[in-house]
Amino acid sequence: MTKADHYWGPVTSSVDWCEENYLYSAYIAEFWNTISSFAMVIFGCLGACLHWQSLGWKLSAGYLFIVIVGIGSILFHGTLQFQYQMWDEVHTWS
Repeated sequence: MTKADHYWGPVTSSVDWCEENYLYSAYIAEFWNTISSFAMVIFGCLGACLHWQSLGWKLSAGYLFIVIVGIGSILFHGTLQFQYQMWDEVHTWS
């Protein structure tokens, strides 16, 4: 598969992890990093739903930030595009 075959175009991120790119699909750059990032979204949503009333919205918002980082991580590892890399690194800005 050549770089022109990749659905998202050439890699524009400043980092490229050790997983081989586009090994399983022309649509997902780093397959296992992308799949494992779904855990952040699932458990973040689960935590927010389960603890919303007991913790209140201010503390439960932390779970929603985990969801945001998870979505950013899915987008970044799925595409290896710089704009999504910034969403993957949003937690380091706080």
